[in-house]
Amino acid sequence: LNDPDMMFEITKINADAKEGEDNKIQGAKFTITSAIEENGNITEVGTETTTKETDDKGYTETSVGSPYAGKTVIYTIKEEKLEGYNQLDDIILKVIYDANGNVMDYKILSDEKDVVIQADSTKTISKRVIGESDIPGLVEISATTITIPTGRQSRILQLIVNNTRESLEND
Repeated sequence: LNDPDMMFEITKINADAKEGEDNKIQGAKFTITSAIEENGNITEVGTETTTKETDDKGYTETSVGSPYAGKTVIYTIKEEKLEGYNQLDDIILKVIYDANGNVMDYKILSDEKDVVIQADSTKTISKRVIGESDIPGLVEISATTITIPTGRQSRILQLIVNNTRESLEND
């Protein structure tokens, strides 16, 4: 059974960018840890994921492991300090999974100025399907496009992380 992992897609932007200026931040890295919340108690589960650096579009994605079906999970996203930008406080998200391991609900527990969760939507991905053909020894490759949900009822949260430049003069 192919049970997909929970994915975080992060886009890092410069909140100080002026209109028309490219606001995407390249080179940001995040470490994500998870803990299970039960009856007000929080138990670390010992999983730690570090993302690749954000690309020139400010984008990175990572699996945060299998979803915790029927559980409430607290994810803490720590950013590695990025030169020229202020250190971000930890981003803390509470994600409630349904019995099937899909996101039922989520809430930002940290400062909401630092992160936006994209509204529930869909994304389109292209998949290459490799299959047998009728001719022996020939492999058929076809491309198919599928639309998958993000946000609630899915296993993908799309986050936009805001950051500001360090000021050069001492305030």
